[in-house]
Amino acid sequence: MKRIYLFFFITSLLFIFNGCSEKVTEEDLVGGKWVGTAGHENGKAIGEPNCFPFQDGIEFKDENTVYVERFERVFEYSINESSDITFGDAGPEDASPYTGYSLYIYHIKMNGEDEIVLEGLHSYIDHACHMERE
Repeated sequence: MKRIYLFFFITSLLFIFNGCSEKVTEEDLVGGKWVGTAGHENGKAIGEPNCFPFQDGIEFKDENTVYVERFERVFEYSINESSDITFGDAGPEDASPYTGYSLYIYHIKMNGEDEIVLEGLHSYIDHACHMERE
């Protein structure tokens, strides 16, 4: 009887750890336009989307680039092992080389095939939104 309880305990832990460590990949994101539908607070969709500049719509073109509708240009992006996504923007083509490079860093979670959550990290800590694929 103790073996059965031990088996269920270990199996439960494996399911929990497997669910917590699910990595979002570039392949999960490419295809379709993602649009902000709500904010995100305490694990729930609430209020207006707040993940500037991405809430208006983004389209992942390939494993390195994403079109950002708000700025009407392509950004670079990368996803690390912890499912943190970094968006990099060099600015418009006609910008001064001294303008600088902007970084936007979010933790990304999949809530199904057509829904993601972006939660701001570092200076974007209060930025978060649910996004759905159109």
